Amino acid sequence: MILETYDTRQQWLDARRLGLGGTDVAALLGATSYSSPWRVWADKRGIELPEPKGEALTLGSLFEEAVAMAWSDKSGRLVRRLDNVIVVHDEHAFARYSPDGFVHDGAIGPLAGIEPVAAYEGKVSAGYAAEWGADGGPWHSAAPCGSPSRHSIGYTGTV
Repeated sequence: MILETYDTRQQWLDARRLGLGGTDVAALLGATSYSSPWRVWADKRGIELPEPKGEALTLGSLFEEAVAMAWSDKSGRLVRRLDNVIVVHDEHAFARYSPDGFVHDGAIGPLAGIEPVAAYEGKVSAGYAAEWGADGGPWHSAAPCGSPSRHSIGYTGTV
């Protein structure tokens, strides 16, 4: 696993175009209504398309940090959120993954010397409510909740 960090969002977006990530895989498999195989192809070719920005995407972005904090409180594990980071498979450079963050064991606190134990994918979606059960909630989303999370297993060995 190779961890690449970028100074700007634009650099990160450009690097994402060099391979396939979890969001791309979901679109190619028809597992998401937010993208399509054609949109993935256009993005990889550098063709600028208008971004679909509905209420669900807008609210999901706004609540990402709150969901991570709620999951940390519920699980007792620290979630370190990441911006502009790509995990590249060490044998297949086209295989890329942009985690929402990493989960760290132990009490919530400073990260000095603490290695991550899992990738974190936080999603806000009423579509998974039935899968969460009585004890679940949006903070339960560090467990596999869709193609991006399943995609991460090939890079990190865990979700």
